[in-house]
Amino acid sequence: MYPYLFNSGVSSWNVCFFVGVVVSLFLVIINVPKNFSVRKKGIFFCCLLMVYFGILGAKFLFVILHWSVVIRKGYSVFDLLFFSGYASLGGIFGVLIGIVFFCRFRIKKLNFFEVADYVFPYMLLCFSFVRFGCFLNGCCYGKATSSFFGVLSRFSDPGVLCYPTQLFLMFALFLNFFVIRFIYKYGKYNFSGVVFFVGVSIYCFFRFFIEFLRQEHVPFLGFFSLAQIFLVIVFVFSLIYVFCILKCSVKN
Repeated sequence: MYPYLFNSGVSSWNVCFFVGVVVSLFLVIINVPKNFSVRKKGIFFCCLLMVYFGILGAKFLFVILHWSVVIRKGYSVFDLLFFSGYASLGGIFGVLIGIVFFCRFRIKKLNFFEVADYVFPYMLLCFSFVRFGCFLNGCCYGKATSSFFGVLSRFSDPGVLCYPTQLFLMFALFLNFFVIRFIYKYGKYNFSGVVFFVGVSIYCFFRFFIEFLRQEHVPFLGFFSLAQIFLVIVFVFSLIYVFCILKCSVKN
């Protein structure tokens, strides 16, 4: 693992996060459609809200999931904000809250799904860079394995090879980005929300199976963790929504 770049003391994760934000922000601004209801300045501000609320959401969920440790070690608010980890599902929810704030707290209200259809793919692209940062840092590692996929993690037992679940999810996010960007550009439908919910369903599908390989996988109901149960619920709801939209599009 390479938690610091070139032994400089600069966090690899922070660098990957910064690169992911810059690349995604650049692409989301230059690709704004001419007839889009939001100008480039508005998209830039929307993305800043997404980053801000995404970080807060990831921090908040991490603290909830590790509350017993927080109580036992007596962490302060400062410790929680600056030294705790991140929970990616909380980050995704935070990003969506950022989009809601952007759409609702304006003089001219915007359609959430219209904005989400455009910006959500780039959010996934940013998260793929973050997952590579997790791989370099060694966090979010998988269970022990003797397969050729195995890699070392500085957080696992010494000499134990683990599944590189960070890379699995990174590739899944890249694939998801290209799929829903293709749908956004060439899909034929009459209602907003298709791109967003297709992207959500693809993410839930891959994340569900990758969860089985993660070291943090803790069964809650049978073989399934609490996160997987939540992913299944969101996956089913997303597919139902997409099916209803496409059905209405065919009728019209």
